[in-house]
Amino acid sequence: MIQKQVTDLVYTVIDEINRQRPATDKLVKSQKTLLTGSDAALDSLGLITFILSVEQKIQEQFNLQISLSNENIIQSNNGPLRSVGSLIKYITEKIGE
Repeated sequence: MIQKQVTDLVYTVIDEINRQRPATDKLVKSQKTLLTGSDAALDSLGLITFILSVEQKIQEQFNLQISLSNENIIQSNNGPLRSVGSLIKYITEKIGE
């Protein structure tokens, strides 16, 4: 149940970001969409905007403050920000704690 809510939340943020991007550069709403690394769908500014939007939505929907912007999370090659799927899994686990 929580995973579905988190997935919807992250996909809502993707929709919001896509409204600001050209039609040829939309983020794909897929668990496989890469957020970091050389094949990432976002540049560094786009990633920060995405992270802040997700954090805000978590606060609004779950009344929780989860920081996704700490240095260890951002710099980890296989961490929670590697892909949309890993982010959803990480947030779901944090909410369940």
